[in-house]
Amino acid sequence: MNILLVDKGLETADASAVRALAARAEEQDGTAPLSGQTLLWLSAQASVVHALAHDAEGALVGYAQVDVGGDEPSAELVVDPDLRRRGYGSALLDAVAQVAHDRPAAEGKHAAPSHGAYSVWAHGNLPEAREFAASRGLEPARELWVMSRDVTPAVGTVVPGGGAPVEPATEAEVEYPALPDGTRLRAFEVGRDELAWLDVNARAFAGHPEQGRLTRDDLQARIEQPWFRAEDLLLLEDADSGALAGFVWVKVVDETGGELYVVGVDPDSQGRGYGHLLTAVGLAHVAARGLPRAFLYVDADNVPAVTTYLRAGFETTARSVRMRSTRA
Repeated sequence: MNILLVDKGLETADASAVRALAARAEEQDGTAPLSGQTLLWLSAQASVVHALAHDAEGALVGYAQVDVGGDEPSAELVVDPDLRRRGYGSALLDAVAQVAHDRPAAEGKHAAPSHGAYSVWAHGNLPEAREFAASRGLEPARELWVMSRDVTPAVGTVVPGGGAPVEPATEAEVEYPALPDGTRLRAFEVGRDELAWLDVNARAFAGHPEQGRLTRDDLQARIEQPWFRAEDLLLLEDADSGALAGFVWVKVVDETGGELYVVGVDPDSQGRGYGHLLTAVGLAHVAARGLPRAFLYVDADNVPAVTTYLRAGFETTARSVRMRSTRA
């Protein structure tokens, strides 16, 4: 077994091999082992370290990505489902621990020494993953929920296979919520709205370990994804000044459902019900895309957000747990 550490974007062939490995694991487990952000960072210049596990023949059998740009190193890992319980997961976790020991200080605005502590995500909260993490002395530290609900789709469907449809459903067929006086809703404009969106996103998620760290390059990477459609990023702004008060971003990858990818409200505009409003707008937009279901990700301890989504009819349908080790 060979573990290769790479602290720059992966070559195309390696990134493709990781995606294929993650797809096999998702098919086996019913849950994705790597988040969308992790997949975006495979080839990007980001504050991450890649750990690639190869067998004696050089085939990729496992992968871990360590985010070293936050308060402390945080990792996601995946092992070929046909090769589990053969030491690959332990070897990758050893590599994560070594990265945490060698790179204890974060590089971003949340920089703080981690003293060798690190965490690993168990997506789907699968029993095997929890048992493996516990055997290595990791304990639950954060829980991420997937919440979802049915919607009544408009006439029209999304083309299967990923990406935006060639002919989107007619959005006029869905009635969007009434807006408060003095506000308006419009679609994001590439080349015009990036800086304003990044500013509000950073302040709305100032305490969030991932979302609050998004950079211009991170946003651009999303804009360049096949699923991106500017009409799916809706901005709520002051009708007079044009100041951005909040936004809801709907992400559509396939025909099974639409994700409320991000719902954000400017801290200066909080307390006006905009979170509830934008959630309703997002649901209407999912229906407008001809999709039968809406879902989102939210931290379990984010009580205001969870309360908003419960009131909007969402239910918790899956959980992921971040397991943390404090041992240097």
